[in-house]
Amino acid sequence: MASSQLSKNSISAFEEYGVQMRKPPSVVVISSTGPPHKPVYTAVAKLGEEEVCREEGLSKHEARIRAAERALQMLTVEDPTSSTDPDSSDPSVVMGKGEETVSNPIPDKDPVSALMEFSQASNQIVTFNLIRQEGPPHMPVFTMSVTLGNETYPEVKGSSAKKTKKEAACVVLQDLIKKGLLQRKFKISTPAGAQAPVQQTKIKLGIPGKNPVSILNEYAQKISKKLTFEYTQDGPPHRPKFKIVAVLDEERFPEVSAMNKKEGNVEAAQLALDVLEERGDYLPPKAILGKVMKNSASVMIPPHEMELHDRVATVTMTKLAELLLQTPEALVGRKVVAAIVMTDNNNNLSRVVSLGTGNRCVHGNKITEDGTVLHDSHAEILAKRGFKRYLYALLVHDPLCLLNKGEDEKFRFKPHITFHLYISVAPCGDGALFVPSDGTSGNGCRGDEHNPIFNKPQTQALMRAKQENGEGTVPIMVDEVGQTYDGIVHGGRLRIMSCSDKICMWNVVGLQGALLSQVFQPIYLKSITCGDLFNPGHLSRALCCRIDLKREPLSRSLPPGYRVNHPDFGVPKIQTTRGVEKARSYCMNWTMGDSEPEITDGSTGLTLKSIGKPEGPSRLCKRKLLWYHRSIISDKSTTMKTYKMYKLDADDYNLAKEAFRQRMMEQNYGSWIRMPQEMERFTG
Repeated sequence: MASSQLSKNSISAFEEYGVQMRKPPSVVVISSTGPPHKPVYTAVAKLGEEEVCREEGLSKHEARIRAAERALQMLTVEDPTSSTDPDSSDPSVVMGKGEETVSNPIPDKDPVSALMEFSQASNQIVTFNLIRQEGPPHMPVFTMSVTLGNETYPEVKGSSAKKTKKEAACVVLQDLIKKGLLQRKFKISTPAGAQAPVQQTKIKLGIPGKNPVSILNEYAQKISKKLTFEYTQDGPPHRPKFKIVAVLDEERFPEVSAMNKKEGNVEAAQLALDVLEERGDYLPPKAILGKVMKNSASVMIPPHEMELHDRVATVTMTKLAELLLQTPEALVGRKVVAAIVMTDNNNNLSRVVSLGTGNRCVHGNKITEDGTVLHDSHAEILAKRGFKRYLYALLVHDPLCLLNKGEDEKFRFKPHITFHLYISVAPCGDGALFVPSDGTSGNGCRGDEHNPIFNKPQTQALMRAKQENGEGTVPIMVDEVGQTYDGIVHGGRLRIMSCSDKICMWNVVGLQGALLSQVFQPIYLKSITCGDLFNPGHLSRALCCRIDLKREPLSRSLPPGYRVNHPDFGVPKIQTTRGVEKARSYCMNWTMGDSEPEITDGSTGLTLKSIGKPEGPSRLCKRKLLWYHRSIISDKSTTMKTYKMYKLDADDYNLAKEAFRQRMMEQNYGSWIRMPQEMERFTG
């Protein structure tokens, strides 16, 4: 919205917007809760029949004002006032009005056939998604999108299914031509102004839009060194693979793999810039630093010169600042932040591979049996689910050659690659509960030097659960009765294991989860960095040491490759503050390779509904992860196999998981609360 509108009464501004968009606006109070002397009103802002948002207030007027203000903030994401066409307010939707709007970039070939040929040649699955059909039978409007590999392209609208399908294919083909991926196959020329193939790699350093090879070459000239690229080639002549290394005089940088030399040069140059920037030998222009590293701490100290926990915190907060530049901060807020950071110890290079923000769980009446809802949207859990997406992507394309295969035919990361967890505040449950009374500590502890605190044996080390609409966590008894789907849907309080308990189990079964354990050896955290409420005694007890208390080490009864992992714990010396504003249910997730963060509503477990962005399944939901698994690993013909069946195939993982749960029960720490069985019977 224009700034002049924001200065008006928010309800009036929202109504003006609705009139301009030709969608009848309304801001009405729909319910009230609480005692009669202190009611809380809920108001909803709508455009036509489409709900934009809802907010609460202590009076009807306050609730309506807050709903209108929130709606205006959400509408600023799109800035639709630049057009009077209602459909033009959504840049992710292309309104098909004939070949003039979405033209076929390959005129002598049917666009759907051309896209299918490219799909087969590139080994990427193509799917045409019919999003919805609207309008009367005599004048329907179809909305369709295309998913190619892991990327879903903008939606297209048309008056017939066949025509809309072709126009959706044209959108993909036009993008592929801009990336230079179709020219050789279909013998077409690159249009003026289009991207060259090398520019599909994102530039995270230097000047935006400038080729990393040019940046590195300018740097080499500046320090009077010669830049060269060394190549080795393998694979068949019709589909070669190149291994490329950037060399500055005699210094060789990490090797990358690519399908062609141009793409490989870009990746090799970018990686060399990453290494130089980490060492402090290369710094981007100050103007760029000011943009990319907004709100991050200690940006003038190269991360490789920092201690481990400072380095992990710094790269996390830097990545968070980058993501917030792409997202209205009003949709995210300052809440719990968690990230999984990968460190290449050969090059002192650290980077975030997955990140999440949030501290909410889904409402019980929102759970489903089809795997489309995120049940737990706490930051640590979102970061771990994003890490699984990263592993699936790595199975498809491993440009830095990070993986090796063992004798068991399972993948493992090379020894110089380690993973670290950053959390802005101690995880809920046993890890955070006792810190306020005992105080925090600035001392860290290494994996084999833990000194867990057990000064309250009756209450410490117990497994605990988050409760729907509850504050904090509650202990779970050993004989706790399991949850049922009907019970939760009809009003029972949904309970989900605390983050402390989940991380504790990760330190036995690994981060990869059940499905990926069939192709990966267990992946363990090297360290855990906690920004606030840090007490090494409580953390070490909650996240690993309580497993073996006064008993034979659990590792002796685990399957080969599994163990009880004791990560290093520490707190960063740099200041990483978290806000104290009223927590909202909005959450954010990002995985390396994503073009932008995804915003979800933790209370519904779905993507955030806003103008032009319908509510729907998150890319982190179980159904989507099952799709990755089928597409990349398993037999695609097993369409009747349920998600639960795939999990049951992970024999060693299930043995380790059950051993952990049994150990916790034996030590009277409680039983693990499982989600209802109906929620894992979907087939995708």
